[in-house]
Amino acid sequence: MFDLSIQDRFIEAGGHRLKTRTLGKIDPSKPTLVFMHEGLGSIGLWKDFPEQVAQAVEMPVLMYDRWGHGDSDQLIGARKPSYRHVESLEVMPEVLRQFELGEIILIGHSDGGCMSLLYASQHPTNVLGIVGLAPQVGTPAKPPQEELPKTAGSTMQLVMDHFENGGLKQKLARYHGDNTETMFYGWANAWGSKEFAGWNMRAELKDLKCPVQVIVGDKDPYGYQHNIDELKNESTTSISVSIEPNAGHVPHLEAREFTLQHTVAAINSWVLTK
Repeated sequence: MFDLSIQDRFIEAGGHRLKTRTLGKIDPSKPTLVFMHEGLGSIGLWKDFPEQVAQAVEMPVLMYDRWGHGDSDQLIGARKPSYRHVESLEVMPEVLRQFELGEIILIGHSDGGCMSLLYASQHPTNVLGIVGLAPQVGTPAKPPQEELPKTAGSTMQLVMDHFENGGLKQKLARYHGDNTETMFYGWANAWGSKEFAGWNMRAELKDLKCPVQVIVGDKDPYGYQHNIDELKNESTTSISVSIEPNAGHVPHLEAREFTLQHTVAAINSWVLTK
């Protein structure tokens, strides 16, 4: 089997101490898979999906806990609505420079998908392709009002209710420990702020050069069609879309085989056509 020995390491990037993890030995002469977690995610919340992808394509992996997540430094103060641009255009390059990387393939979930696209828009020469798992490239669409309880005005309110009363806090605490509350409210309050309304990354999408494989679940409560439309309308690169009818916002966990199949096929096609 392909050697995917785990090595954890703490680095300084963006002015904070961040936890990183590599699976296998990074070789600058070969591509590396870089995984970017979701808005409430961490290294641990990827479960074994990175390992399965890496074994299938025989490529090493790099992932990290962003500031405020997992075992990285705790978030201080509120997140600004610009946090995704800051992460992908300032912090992420600083993280990647500390590893001996050649070409990379980005695999990002939700917020991490957005950050992957933003990073690639500014670094067109070293990104072979992007797998976007339910990537959020604009503010999420609101579900029909009849689908919401009378006490909730939006999908975000449902998530906040689940965190405060429905067990989500306890689930996330297994992966974020003392970071759990600051991490959650930093994310939720940024998305719910007036400054974030109408947020988009259209200018950056026009600079995208690498191919993109989008994988979404048809039952995604945040919606996905507005993200696909934005990607196709604003970028000139190749955008492939795969929709799993029985998955929600986390296709790599809710529809593992479907997501793995399309992820591996995309990666192999990019490497073969280099």
